[in-house]
Amino acid sequence: MQFELEFCDREPAKVTVIQDGPIANIWLRKDIAEDTVDNGPDGEPYKIWRCNTLFFQRIGTPTPEEIEADFDAIAEQQIAGNRTVDERIGATEQAVADNGKQLETAFQALAELGDMIATAGGES
Repeated sequence: MQFELEFCDREPAKVTVIQDGPIANIWLRKDIAEDTVDNGPDGEPYKIWRCNTLFFQRIGTPTPEEIEADFDAIAEQQIAGNRTVDERIGATEQAVADNGKQLETAFQALAELGDMIATAGGES
């Protein structure tokens, strides 16, 4: 999940929350900027707004104010797959440990294969 470019015909809110029963549909917007679009030589230029938008759903009834108060942390958590920095570090450390165990097993198998070849070569 990541922020994606969005174009709006009116200035968007930094946070939008729309409840659908127990589900909150949430849009986070950053880098909101007004721009003017040239509509060709015969057309009138018009205004648009560009922003980077992140959409996600959450169970509960958060208010836009609650989400905006913790905007950066919530955005980071959604981008990281709902895991905190500590959880991501822990998962990375566990993956490194698991890879080390797999390498150790592979080296042991390689050593046994070398022993088997050496033994088989001596029997000829």
